[in-house]
Amino acid sequence: MRSDPGSGKKKPPRSVNRRYTCDITASRDTTIGKVFDEADRRDPGHARTWIALVDGDVHQISLVWAQATARGIMAPDHLDRLYPRAGIPAEAAWCFHAPAT
Repeated sequence: MRSDPGSGKKKPPRSVNRRYTCDITASRDTTIGKVFDEADRRDPGHARTWIALVDGDVHQISLVWAQATARGIMAPDHLDRLYPRAGIPAEAAWCFHAPAT
C-alpha cells in the first residue's frame, strides 16, 4: 500500500531479484516444478540451504516433497508443523540469525 500523498514518509524499500511464477491454468505440481526449476537455476550445485514456505495444505506439501525427492534435495520437515501460529517468519529467521538481530 502506498503512503498518503504528502505524508512525508520515505518510500518503502524495493525488493530486488524477485521472480513471479503464475499460471492459473497450470496444476499446482507444474507451478511448484517451475519454482524448483528457478531454484536449480540460481543454485545449481545446491550449495545453499533451500527453504519452502507453504501454507499447510497437505497436498501442496506432498508436491513440494515429491519435487525435492525427485531432484535429490534433502528437505527438512516444513515449518508449518513446527510453528503453526503467527510469527513464523521471525522464528524461521532465527535459524540463520541470532534472535533480536
